[in-house]
Amino acid sequence: MKLASQNNNHTFSQKLITINFILLVSCVALLAFYITHINLVVSREYKIKVLKGALVESIEKGNKFQALKYSTDNIPAIVQFADKNGMVEAGTAAFVFEEGKVARR
Repeated sequence: MKLASQNNNHTFSQKLITINFILLVSCVALLAFYITHINLVVSREYKIKVLKGALVESIEKGNKFQALKYSTDNIPAIVQFADKNGMVEAGTAAFVFEEGKVARR
């Protein structure tokens, strides 16, 4: 009788150890999945933040170049170009067009 009850206890403890091992492996797998998923989400958000920063920086550089372009317009050179190519200046027009050429006032 005693041997049968020890056998039952032994099989029960083996089943319990197996169940605990399965639960431990499941927890480790879920933890690894969670950490991987969170890492992917954070890296995507960081990449978006970096790209937005680069976009803002590019827009600012473009604005600076545009301002520099407008500040360095050489009006006498434009007038000389218009005179040389037979273009006529209109007092109220900002641009003068002739044969596909443009002179800015």
